[in-house]
Amino acid sequence: MSESDDSDNIPAESVDNDDENIGTQIVKAVVGGVINAPAWAQKAVLKVAERLVLPYTDIPKAWAEGIAGQVRARNEARATITLEATKLLVNNPQENPVAARAMAREASKIFREQVNLEDIVSIAAKKVEKEASGNSPPNEVSDDWLNSFEREASTKSSEEMKEVFGRILAGEILNPGAFSIRAVRLISSLSTRDATSLRNLFGLATFVGFGYLDVNVGVAAGQNGLKDYGLSYGNLTELVALGVISSDLNSEWRVPKVDQGRAVHFAIKYGGNDFVLIKRFDPEKDTAELKLQGVLLTALGAELAKIVEPFYHENYTTALRNTLTELSCELVPLVSTKN
Repeated sequence: MSESDDSDNIPAESVDNDDENIGTQIVKAVVGGVINAPAWAQKAVLKVAERLVLPYTDIPKAWAEGIAGQVRARNEARATITLEATKLLVNNPQENPVAARAMAREASKIFREQVNLEDIVSIAAKKVEKEASGNSPPNEVSDDWLNSFEREASTKSSEEMKEVFGRILAGEILNPGAFSIRAVRLISSLSTRDATSLRNLFGLATFVGFGYLDVNVGVAAGQNGLKDYGLSYGNLTELVALGVISSDLNSEWRVPKVDQGRAVHFAIKYGGNDFVLIKRFDPEKDTAELKLQGVLLTALGAELAKIVEPFYHENYTTALRNTLTELSCELVPLVSTKN
């Protein structure tokens, strides 16, 4: 593959006509030129980007050339592009001011949605470039999934939500099927209160052998034991209604007792870091297996946990360590942590 224009860093490809080539240039401009990733990841990103950025297959060359330039200059001239797009649609309003306003409003909506999708695709491309490795996954992102994603993502204008949807898209490109359509729709419809509760839920979650568990530290979660960490009983009931946690707020993880004096080791993840949980069975203290209780994330909750940046909750971490110490357990980091 050779480059047709060093300044744009947009490779030329063998195509049957110029219109196809221009469409490729637009997509390349949106994703930031050449993606420094395995060939399968480049191909997957470009295919998804073409589907989301170029909804029409027949693109007039003159129009496409203008749009390709606009994409590359968007950060500097977004307001100007908006004005020109509006002028294009309202140029012949048939002397009807209501029609002109309606067309201008629709033009503005279309442009906003296009900008949102392009920004999200660009974020996803950067994440794929950073995380892609190895062989390609066995499947591709499905058209049904992309249809649903497009509907939800096109309305997201805040930088925070664009980042979230960029992570979802990148995760689906890297591992098709990682995020269900239900998960995409749920993220799109979350209230600010629900989003805050979810962030707190994921911030306390420990990934153990069977899933994610917000371990009780002292008082049980069902008795408001996690209230001081942003998860009151009311918050938890709302999360149950969303389908992201089990209705049993005292779900259990059990480790069978072993011979006296022996220890068992379990790999866990907490706060974005990897640990080994070491349980030493003391014959003078232990009369049964290790049992951790808490709030268990459902399969849907586990999906959403993948897209939330982990954060360090100092007070909860201290309480968790104290709880584990009382159970003759030790949390040993495998990698450097914030504490």
